[in-house]
Amino acid sequence: MLNRFFPTEYWLRLGYAGRPIEDLFWILEQAINEKRLHVEFMLHSFDLMPGCNPSYPKEKHIDRLYEDIKTLFERIKDTFRPATLTEFYNHYKRFSN
Repeated sequence: MLNRFFPTEYWLRLGYAGRPIEDLFWILEQAINEKRLHVEFMLHSFDLMPGCNPSYPKEKHIDRLYEDIKTLFERIKDTFRPATLTEFYNHYKRFSN
């Protein structure tokens, strides 16, 4: 029950269960405040096709998704940097020794 109210993980995913983009901004602020080592944005390839995800049934919803992705990346571009899992591992390994 405690994890339900104070989760250790948050999903940084647009459209997940109707989640508005403002929820993702809150998650990012929490990650910054908690000095988290990383955040991971996730998206399925089928999310980009109308009707393949119930959150995006029509083309207009996909257009909104792209706008939200653009807004999200604009917001975090000065705080986070993109990395592959290998790049993150190498970076983390260098600073954890």
